[in-house]
Amino acid sequence: MKKITNSNKSSAIIALLIVGLIVLGCGGKPEMPAESASKALVKTSITDLADAIDKNDFKAFREKASADFQASLSEDKVKDAFKELVKNKEANVPVMRDAAGKNPTFSPAPTIREEKGNYILVTKGETAATDGKVKFENEYVWRGGEWKLLKISVIIS
Repeated sequence: MKKITNSNKSSAIIALLIVGLIVLGCGGKPEMPAESASKALVKTSITDLADAIDKNDFKAFREKASADFQASLSEDKVKDAFKELVKNKEANVPVMRDAAGKNPTFSPAPTIREEKGNYILVTKGETAATDGKVKFENEYVWRGGEWKLLKISVIIS
């Protein structure tokens, strides 16, 4: 039987800490993204949603979202949630695409909240478009070192 020395104990503890950090997503709370990164997330989400509405196909949109989003909403439920935007896609899609090409304004500023050990970036605001504006309330969950869409709400006016 091999005797465990203090050196071996230290190595084992360090190995367990490293494995623990990997399992937990490499440690603590993510940093607040720069405003430009938050704007890019919102613009991408609006563009992806506009593409899904235009094609009336939400498969790719859903697949880009977080596993949490996918687990809670089937493709049919996502399609149903946006059916009114699809009905009027000739008016809605151009406004969304125009808005996605411009910088959103946040009100209030984006924040990160912790919920059940998950870190969630909350963005709320609007983006002006030539023929209207897009108001949004989106949430992104920190997964695998990146922000993934958790919730999206848009109002086109």
